[in-house]
Amino acid sequence: MAVSIPEPFFPQASPWKAAFAWSLMVLGLLLFGAGCFTRREHSAKVQEREKREKLRRAKEEDQRAEEEALKATDELQADLGRRKSAYLGGE
Repeated sequence: MAVSIPEPFFPQASPWKAAFAWSLMVLGLLLFGAGCFTRREHSAKVQEREKREKLRRAKEEDQRAEEEALKATDELQADLGRRKSAYLGGE
């Protein structure tokens, strides 16, 4: 006695299916790697831009502080001149 089982119950894997699955896997890994690389590069650019902006703001603050110091110095010099002329004029 022999039992015959038709082929649709045990389909044979075609070689192209395995190659296609492998190709999709490699493509997925490449895309993932490219995405990680792009994200890292973008993050580095953003950090560099933020660093430059921070330096620019610090430079502006230093310049503003220097201008305020010069203005205060000028005011003090003017006040000193007025006091000196008042002192010399009062003799």
